[in-house]
Amino acid sequence: VNLSERHAIAPCLRSVHRTGGLEGDCARAARCVESEGAAGLVMAAEWRDFLEPSGPGRMRISKHGSMLTDAILIADEQHMAEHSDDRSPTQLVNTACLPGIVGEAWAMADWHFGYGFPIGGVVATDVNAG
Repeated sequence: VNLSERHAIAPCLRSVHRTGGLEGDCARAARCVESEGAAGLVMAAEWRDFLEPSGPGRMRISKHGSMLTDAILIADEQHMAEHSDDRSPTQLVNTACLPGIVGEAWAMADWHFGYGFPIGGVVATDVNAG
């Protein structure tokens, strides 16, 4: 959301408000962020197929499906096996689908399940693209 113009509404939200529906990249992002029903179950299981070590203390979920970039988690294989449920990495995968994302979606060392976006998640966005 671009806050520099008196709390202007992000383009996706503007599209929903004015048209009653999503358009273009916003519709694609909404489909990616879907987390309930069959679509959410498929995505939750799918990210594990793309999980791989990416250096000491880091795991990478490679770009797949509607993801625009990779997702990086600050965790090792043992942490992922012992302390991770499917919800937080699924949320991170969803953030990697957002329009305007620049670089990877990151989950810092304290990452855990949030409300739509993982707590400890970090993304950079280009306000002109999303």
